[in-house]
Amino acid sequence: MIHISAVGIYINPDNQLFMLLIKLGGSVITDKASYAVFKRENTIRLVNEIREGFEKSSCDGLIVVLGAGSFGHILAHEHSIHLGNRVPKVNLKAVSRIRRDVRELAGKTADILTETGFNPYIIPPEVIVKKEGDDKFISLTLNIKGIEKLARKGFVPLLFGDVVMDEEKLFSICSGDDVMEVLVTELDCFDNVAFMTNVDGIYSEVNGQKVLVENIEREELMDCIANLSVGEIKDVTGNMMRKALKIRSMAEKCGVWILNGNVPGRLQDLLIEGTAFGTRVTK
Repeated sequence: MIHISAVGIYINPDNQLFMLLIKLGGSVITDKASYAVFKRENTIRLVNEIREGFEKSSCDGLIVVLGAGSFGHILAHEHSIHLGNRVPKVNLKAVSRIRRDVRELAGKTADILTETGFNPYIIPPEVIVKKEGDDKFISLTLNIKGIEKLARKGFVPLLFGDVVMDEEKLFSICSGDDVMEVLVTELDCFDNVAFMTNVDGIYSEVNGQKVLVENIEREELMDCIANLSVGEIKDVTGNMMRKALKIRSMAEKCGVWILNGNVPGRLQDLLIEGTAFGTRVTK
């Protein structure tokens, strides 16, 4: 069956509609330079853009993932939380505060989703992932299938970056990008996914000028890594370098858009028109 989705026309032989998966980066929903400062108005605008686009699409569900932003990265950076118990003196209070803070961020976002007519369902990452190895998160498949079912039944699963248990290091950071990668890897229900960041996309240098790369194949992505606009501060999850690796992995299964969430209309353009000013990564 052929469907016209919010992000283009696609063929789905199983007659199953695709869903929307959107990450609201910490740099667009928080002030990453100031501890636990929520950008409420920006988040309201982005959720309204999602609402407008979702209503005009034929998509069968919506999943939203949050970056931790200043609700997670500032304390994590200050106390080297990403190193787990490999630091000389583990600050358990900081871990507790971060876990509290990212849930506060999820709650604030859930309130806005509710006010906009959605039915958010907050889900911490340990429900769907387990840490395995130095930088690998494996999925708890049954629970991930449950998330897809929740989304198709009218809820909006709302996931977020967090500090999670780690058998080797005691605890590790599972970023919103890790959550995105696991969802895309395990679920075959996404045609395109969107990362809302504080940069317009991926840039390449042409004749001494930085030019936005509108379309790029996943195998070419790392060749552009030196020219990525970073724009992130105090990010203990690896910054845009690690994000690019995650995006390259996801692009094996679906298109991945990188858009500037601080510019009004970019997300709405993508959801309604099927294209926007930004970068799309494909196979």
